[in-house]
Amino acid sequence: MDMALYIEVLKTTFLPYIKSIQSFHFYYTNPLFWIFFMVLYLILGIGRNWNQGKAFFFCISIASILLAATWLEKPLIDMFTVQGYAAGGFDPFILKVASLVMISIIIVYFVFVDNS
Repeated sequence: MDMALYIEVLKTTFLPYIKSIQSFHFYYTNPLFWIFFMVLYLILGIGRNWNQGKAFFFCISIASILLAATWLEKPLIDMFTVQGYAAGGFDPFILKVASLVMISIIIVYFVFVDNS
């Protein structure tokens, strides 16, 4: 097979997963999401010389925050949106910013505070 055909097959296979991540929707069925965290675990364990428990807890805590943000988005939109009114309601941007703030706090803690 031609190399361009391989690239086209990879593009059609992984493009929906990439679009999902780009739109800040993280699902447990997305293989790219889990591949990212496996690679991050290896980088932290080997490159940063973190012990296995610290790297694993870091990856799991960030993954769970991202999954929870995606899981909470639709119920919060449904809860705060009044039927029949287009304006107002819940803006998912608030949830995305809150999850990114929590992730940044976790990164600061693991990089600068926790020296185990």
